[in-house]
Amino acid sequence: MKDTQIALIQDHYPVNEEQKNIEMIKQSVKRAKELSPGLGAAVLPEMCVSGYQAGHPYAPSADHAEGSHYDHLSALAKELNIYLFYGFAEAIPGEKQVYNAVNVVGPAGKLAGTYRKIHCTSGEPSFKKGSTPLLLSTDIGRIGVMICWDLAFPEHAAFLAREGADMLVAPSAWEEPYQHAFHGFASSRARDHSLYVAAVNHTGESGPFSFFGESSLYAPDGRLQQQLHSGKPDIGSPSLDRAYQHSCRQTFYTMNQERRTNIFS
Repeated sequence: MKDTQIALIQDHYPVNEEQKNIEMIKQSVKRAKELSPGLGAAVLPEMCVSGYQAGHPYAPSADHAEGSHYDHLSALAKELNIYLFYGFAEAIPGEKQVYNAVNVVGPAGKLAGTYRKIHCTSGEPSFKKGSTPLLLSTDIGRIGVMICWDLAFPEHAAFLAREGADMLVAPSAWEEPYQHAFHGFASSRARDHSLYVAAVNHTGESGPFSFFGESSLYAPDGRLQQQLHSGKPDIGSPSLDRAYQHSCRQTFYTMNQERRTNIFS
């Protein structure tokens, strides 16, 4: 992993306001780069392009991975020379259901990968479940991509860690009153495998949900490194420290070396 800064960007992204949301994303990511010129990556919430509302019929407005949102946001990543993680509703040709997806765009403006949410909740009937974990080798490290409720499943993070992940990025849409679960799961996944975990949440009201923000970066020892404001838009750009991660993995948090995968698969 390379020492760098990663922007956590939280805001309220309304449903059925794709163009407005794209403009908000562009403005906030540019602002993050202004505040932290050495920025290496920026992470936005789950479904930030489409807006998130459980049960909403996304099919009419869903787009493919390199659709119009990609045209705008790939140009943004290239302009700012960063990796960009953002969520959207991915259309599936010929199907009514869509994927809850995250695009990862590299600093050259090229699509590095698209992750489809594996663990959809019972309250997400609009979404088809993904089936393929995503781990990307980038010039800032090996990054595993998860979405929101995926954080609740230790085996998902364990798979990515075994494949060599340095960090987990988890765009999310986590509602009140479950702040304790959001932070507890993210902290545990970081500590379990000595990983950085960036969990980025929505703010504001959407249907029956009230999103609380509190986007956070957890360090490889599970410690909260930075948390954004509760309930309102915010930007933070915490640092990733390769030496600190190595120290955690060598001194006390040595589970990756001692894990008995031959017994517990």
